[in-house]
Amino acid sequence: MTSDAPPAEPVFTDKNCADFATKEEAQAVLDADRSDPHRLDGDSDGLACETRFGGGQAGQQVRVHPVGGVATGGGL
Repeated sequence: MTSDAPPAEPVFTDKNCADFATKEEAQAVLDADRSDPHRLDGDSDGLACETRFGGGQAGQQVRVHPVGGVATGGGL
């Protein structure tokens, strides 16, 4: 007997920071899908679950380092 039903869609299981034992596990999930469907990166800086595990490197004062120049306008 064959079925004409379409294959079942994969079920999305939402993950929260509390679901991870380590920062590395959470970061791996974020790195696997940078669109962040689980909302693990609340401030969009590329680091997962900072409120649970802390973020950045030890002694780092800022999370995001600016890149490039600053527009100064067209004045003389």
